[in-house]
Amino acid sequence: QNWFLIEGTENNGWTTLKFWRLLDTGDSSEDIVIGEGNTRVIYAWNDADPSDASSPVYHMSNRGSIGVTFVETSQVVDDLDKAETISLVQRDLEIPTAATTYWCSGFRLPKDIQESEKHIIQYAPNIYEPAKAHVHHLILSECPGYLKDQLEQLSEEELKGVDCTGSKNLYHPLSLCRLGAVIAGWAVGGGVYSFPNDVSYSFGGPGTSSFWTIEMHYDNPDGISNVIDRSGMNITYLSTGRKHNAGALSVGHNVTPLMIVPPGVSKFSIYGTCDSSCTSMGIPCDGVTVFANLFHTHLAGVALTLNVIRDGKVVEPPLDQELNYDFNFQETRPIGPTKIYPGDTLILECVYQTVTTKDVLVGGLATTDEMCIAFLNYYPRTAFDVCWSTPTNDTSTNFLAGLVKSKQEEFAALQGQYGNDTRAIINNFDWDIKSLEALEVAYKTEYKPVCLPISEKAVCDSGARMTREILFFVFISSLAALFIN
Repeated sequence: QNWFLIEGTENNGWTTLKFWRLLDTGDSSEDIVIGEGNTRVIYAWNDADPSDASSPVYHMSNRGSIGVTFVETSQVVDDLDKAETISLVQRDLEIPTAATTYWCSGFRLPKDIQESEKHIIQYAPNIYEPAKAHVHHLILSECPGYLKDQLEQLSEEELKGVDCTGSKNLYHPLSLCRLGAVIAGWAVGGGVYSFPNDVSYSFGGPGTSSFWTIEMHYDNPDGISNVIDRSGMNITYLSTGRKHNAGALSVGHNVTPLMIVPPGVSKFSIYGTCDSSCTSMGIPCDGVTVFANLFHTHLAGVALTLNVIRDGKVVEPPLDQELNYDFNFQETRPIGPTKIYPGDTLILECVYQTVTTKDVLVGGLATTDEMCIAFLNYYPRTAFDVCWSTPTNDTSTNFLAGLVKSKQEEFAALQGQYGNDTRAIINNFDWDIKSLEALEVAYKTEYKPVCLPISEKAVCDSGARMTREILFFVFISSLAALFIN
């Protein structure tokens, strides 16, 4: 017995039990190791008291599970008393009744910030309680400088935002702001994030972007109307910088319908690769230091591991790992610090469980779709924003047909029956172990890199070149693929 009761109390209908155990009991057959990150806790109770200590009453339907962080990883901020805070929140936005909405709001930075560089040391979600059930996640980004003239023409009313779900308002300047550097992210379950005491994130000052955007994901499956939102982010900053200036980099799989998670499987992995060709172009010769991460999948995700491949070998331990992922408990957490170098390959494995799912899941923006992304914080900052992989074929049907070569006849028969209805083909396909393995291998090996550095010059390798305009086209084309088939 490795659990030890300290005390128990009952007060006004509440029962409290206080107990302890070692984080690692050494009993691998009975106990899991409790470490940093999320631990899944199963609980059950019965309203009736047991007749004696050895005869607890069966809990019936009174049971559930919840994600809990036992090992605290929060950062104590040394100079918080010298800091100022700015709140960037929605301005009485009526949440659309659509099941899934992405809303892009614009914010003009105050004049003093535009004139003098500031340095973020902490950010915190500011979630409006009446709208809390509908706010899924938000991403705060710095609008690229080339959009400044268009943004300056927007009135304060227009800066309240546009619906930027999928292809809606795709070329609106507030939608295009999402191509800028990511400053901060938050998802359900997350809390306050503080940078290490020698790290800050610079912004503002002459020659920098004077506009930021918040991309807010709203979840409204019941189509509830007249819900007003004032949610956003509180940004705490100093007037003087710290030793290191931080940047943000998203790593993973492109958000596309070609990302396919078959139904009815207990374990299936998608791999998102930040290719060595991208890190050679985006990371300086001395490398960068990764110090924080936010993992993100949707409802079917159960585990994520981010590995670094260097000189053909996996670097141990993983850059980050979450073996008990909980969609309702996502947060930016400290990791490492760990160095990555130009020429390294980063592979994000996202594990999904679809035992109770009868319909195929694909990559997409809705909560009922899937994603596979890690949002990394690192220093020193470069112009490296996005490092994803995307499948090589143009349509999901051809992608699958070329992938499971041993079952071409079955695919041909299904195509004859269902035509171009890709979901129906996948749902009726016989996903045996070999087919699942073939699909997993394809995601790991058959891809093309999508990397978005702002500079057209390589940071370290002068032989590598890729312009922002070319990669912008790749990004927009990938986003447009969400609406093909």
